[in-house]
Amino acid sequence: VTTMAISAEIFPSSVKGTGAAISAATGKLGATCGSYFFAMLSEEGHVNGIFWTVTATSGLALLATAALTPAYNGATLDLAQGLADQGKLGEAVQALYSGPREQPTVGPDANQDADAGDMESERSAQRV
Repeated sequence: VTTMAISAEIFPSSVKGTGAAISAATGKLGATCGSYFFAMLSEEGHVNGIFWTVTATSGLALLATAALTPAYNGATLDLAQGLADQGKLGEAVQALYSGPREQPTVGPDANQDADAGDMESERSAQRV
């Protein structure tokens, strides 16, 4: 999930391919190292060592994912995408890691709020 889903969602379009490639390459590097060390531990008869190595690396990966994946929502992603489209990649990263943003009010509720404000203005004008 970490290698493909998160990177496909949070990277702006202009760097999505590079970000996904880095994520995939890191995953493949880990798999290669893991295969080498598992074979070495297996040959030496350390089956329990294999279990604990997998447990420890999975725990570290979980902690790293939780610590390094920004908290975001649709508005945050839209802002980061807009900044990246303007060539402001540093600002896009800062926006992504600044946390979830308030969603802009769009749709029927926004029109009702505007209509209520208009009606209040009309009532005030009638009283004067």
